[in-house]
Amino acid sequence: MLELRGVSKFYQNQGNVVLGLRRVSATFNKGEFVAITGESGSGKSTLLNVISGLDKYDEGELLLNGESTSYFTIADLEKYRKEYIGFVFQDYNIIDAYTVYENVVAALVLQNYPKKKRKARALDLIERVGLTKQKNQKTSKLSGGQKQRVVIARALAKDAPIIVADEPTGNLDAKSGEMIMALLKEVSKDKLVIVVTHNYEQVKEHVTRKIHMFDGEIVEDKVISKVDEGVIIPATNKPTNLSGHLYFSWTNILRNPKKTIILLLSYVVLMAGTLVTVAARKQSLLDPMYYYHPFVENTFDTRVLVKKKDDSNFTNEEIEELYGNNYTKSVIHFDHVLDIVYSFKDSNNSQDGYYITLMLTPSSANTEIKEGRAPLNDKEIVIPDWYKGITKIHLNYGWNSINVLPFDVVGYNNEGRYIVHDSFLNQTTEQKIVESDFFVKTKLGGSVGYVMSIMGTNEGHAINRDIIRKNETLSDKIIVSRGFLIERTLELSNDDLVHITMFSDFYEKTGTYSVTIVEDNEAYLEVPSDIYVDLEESTTNQVSVILKDKLDANRFIKSLDNKYMALHPSSYRPGGTNIFSIGAIFLGLNALIFSIIILNIVVKNIYKAKNKDIAIMRSIGASKKDVRKIYILETVLTVFISTIFTIIAVFLLGKYAFKQNLLKILGASTTLLYVALFLLIGLWAINRFLNRLFGRTVIYTLRGNSDD
Repeated sequence: MLELRGVSKFYQNQGNVVLGLRRVSATFNKGEFVAITGESGSGKSTLLNVISGLDKYDEGELLLNGESTSYFTIADLEKYRKEYIGFVFQDYNIIDAYTVYENVVAALVLQNYPKKKRKARALDLIERVGLTKQKNQKTSKLSGGQKQRVVIARALAKDAPIIVADEPTGNLDAKSGEMIMALLKEVSKDKLVIVVTHNYEQVKEHVTRKIHMFDGEIVEDKVISKVDEGVIIPATNKPTNLSGHLYFSWTNILRNPKKTIILLLSYVVLMAGTLVTVAARKQSLLDPMYYYHPFVENTFDTRVLVKKKDDSNFTNEEIEELYGNNYTKSVIHFDHVLDIVYSFKDSNNSQDGYYITLMLTPSSANTEIKEGRAPLNDKEIVIPDWYKGITKIHLNYGWNSINVLPFDVVGYNNEGRYIVHDSFLNQTTEQKIVESDFFVKTKLGGSVGYVMSIMGTNEGHAINRDIIRKNETLSDKIIVSRGFLIERTLELSNDDLVHITMFSDFYEKTGTYSVTIVEDNEAYLEVPSDIYVDLEESTTNQVSVILKDKLDANRFIKSLDNKYMALHPSSYRPGGTNIFSIGAIFLGLNALIFSIIILNIVVKNIYKAKNKDIAIMRSIGASKKDVRKIYILETVLTVFISTIFTIIAVFLLGKYAFKQNLLKILGASTTLLYVALFLLIGLWAINRFLNRLFGRTVIYTLRGNSDD
């Protein structure tokens, strides 16, 4: 039983209070078919809205099976509508983007009707209202009468104990109207049916009771056929499950293509823009101009220095282990050779030419060749393109003209690199060492230091090329270095042996050394045998691993055994370089703030058009929780789809515009982080919108009222 006791309802219109209902009292029972008549504005529709829980009353009591509903919260009203009410609206209130079938099945999904039976149940109801041929047609394409029949089929689909219908035949022809009224009469046998109508003649053969209203009051209540009182039993409904929520989310995406495309484009443009900005900044931080290391001069970006923590020498097995790493392209055994400073002379110039200091880069370092090709053997070199035209050069160690080595120039690059084949840098361990070159660095009487070139393989004498003073006594502390000399046969040289210093290992020793200055620029130095023995030991306690890709540096370092320690130039950030890292974070934050503003505007405008759809769903039984879950899942699906297109867009932009793999520069963790941030932004925007919408009553939204 449903009972109204002195129920009143007031509305505010432009500051004025308007009467909707005035102290209405009535009792309705299961099995009744009630017709409510009256002029426009008499309160008929308002009474239906209060009975159906779409609108709240301001005074009096509405009792359901003797229980007051005055204390009902919004959640209680949602449950009441879901379990007790099937509503047929005067203005149809169907979801225009859905098909006839989808509108009817929506009511079944919300009550968690068995999935296997939904289709058959929906099609049966569609057939009963005569719309089988239109079942897959969007309801926006239907006539008014057809829309009304869809609404009736949806109301019947709920199998609710109370059906309220506002002008159900108002848009139908006589024949269709009679069919609908007969259908409502049929279901009223075990339900309460309340119909508002202007045409009582059309319904009088079916009704059991007539109520006439005027100015918000019941002025006539006539029982035509009495029914017994009974308890109104709610429909058996289960909470809508995840599958049901996903059904609505996916249907919303598919049935609103224009809105979906706009939203997807917004996400893709903003996500791709942010990721490209972050990737470009991250890439710039890998450029050698943004970093340096105080102990590493030659900082090309695929070089990683590897050393054992106990400072012991590398064994052949350990070298092979590094070679076998998935990220390794090559290994330079004597790491120090990459930091030796060389000079070169143009071999084509018959005069003295010019000398330029330089360091070498292995061909495995993936340096781009602008013209020509990479070196294929240890006799070829690629030089900077500003020396274009030079075809042969001689490399010297420092400024020492004794140890020279000619190279054929086979290419030019625009990164200022001098690129040689890896075999050239590794040949100290692959070629036979035939001589040693000892250098002594010390002070003469406290003056500026000098370098002494000593040739020989044992204690003895050598020619000093760089002494700047003579007849001075050496201090008792000197630094001695040894360079390896390798044997090579050159076709264009008359000499059998050509020497070049490949590696320097410095030793500091104290002791007494005998130096005799014979004349300017000539000297004899006696090197004690204990120092000579130290210098003869060939050691490899540090190597350079050349990576296949500079972006794999951190992954390579993490993959190393715990006994190793490694350094990549970009891992070192002196204090000043932190400015660039802060700049990257600042750019990323700016992009996110911009995205928040834009997405909030886009979401607000797109979902504002869905206000009515959301209100319709709530009117047929969806709770606020249901609606929130549906649109949260819709946002997740939208961001997921957007992410796929964003990844494709960033990849293509990197490949064709930046000539870089931007996705690899970003890394999976950074990409996922920003995707998660955009998802949070989207969820924040949709929740903000829903919170504002939920602050209004369902009927207020259905009438087209909205706040900007």
